[in-house]
Amino acid sequence: MFGAIFDTIGLMDIKKIAEQFNIKTIKIKPIKNAILSKVYVINNEYILRSRTLEINSIQKLNSEQFLLNKVRKIIKIKLPDLLGTKSKREYFIDGNSLWTAYPLIKGEIICAWWNFEKLSEKQKERVFVTLRELHLKTLGKLKNISSNNQYDFVDDVIQRLSSIGNQITTKELKRIQKAINIIKDFRDSLQEKNFCFVHGDYHPGNIIFQKDRVIGLLDFDFARKGSYLEDLAYTLMMFLRNYQGPFEFREKDYLKFLGWYGIKKGHIPILNEYLILYTFYDFHLFRDLEQLPKQSMFIQYQKDFLKDVCTRFN
Repeated sequence: MFGAIFDTIGLMDIKKIAEQFNIKTIKIKPIKNAILSKVYVINNEYILRSRTLEINSIQKLNSEQFLLNKVRKIIKIKLPDLLGTKSKREYFIDGNSLWTAYPLIKGEIICAWWNFEKLSEKQKERVFVTLRELHLKTLGKLKNISSNNQYDFVDDVIQRLSSIGNQITTKELKRIQKAINIIKDFRDSLQEKNFCFVHGDYHPGNIIFQKDRVIGLLDFDFARKGSYLEDLAYTLMMFLRNYQGPFEFREKDYLKFLGWYGIKKGHIPILNEYLILYTFYDFHLFRDLEQLPKQSMFIQYQKDFLKDVCTRFN
């Protein structure tokens, strides 16, 4: 469905950037599934990745790495281990891009975010089982992780909601606002023991498999300390989408996915509030992604998804 999506950048530019990480470039391969960033495989040994440079990008990166360094001591799953540059930093700034590099984690990324049908049933199950293990192993063990410079999903939703205009109905707007208020009250009730590692973008396109095992994770731009329901709701939303046809809420799959994770029944109402917010978030995201192929199809699909969950979980 997709070809390579990245801003035009010359091979010589990539080589010069790689050299900053002490990588002598022989072979460059762009990752075709990257939508929001530029990603290249260098010499089949390294990953070179950019993110848009913002005012607090360096602070966010430092906070992300502090969190990941804590988490990698707890779990066995492999995480990107950033290389240093010639100037002894873990990043290189070129224009409006912040570049990082790390050794390639050996394994297989089976699909992107739009074609989960490539996964076997066992692999799908492992996605949810591994997510639960990740949450349980880090639960209550991130006490020295500050919330400063962490991504705040609810605040992001609030900002996006303020710019949506008349592209959603009044009924949907009120339901989203209700979900925001419910989740705010829920978060205020949480204690340190309730917090775990939240990947923030956990789906098979960011998961490295070895047959049916999850051996590595990628892309931690939204990683943070938070409630496991934030992570589970996002992954649930991703798996409820099937772009082989128009949107249809698959109740049987919804229950199956929750069963694989093993969620407590009493937590499902809050999970559904998060599901509403993530569904809105991606509707807004697709609307603004002009570089997204078949953009109108994705927008309409997500709009139908949003309409369904706002009514279903009213």
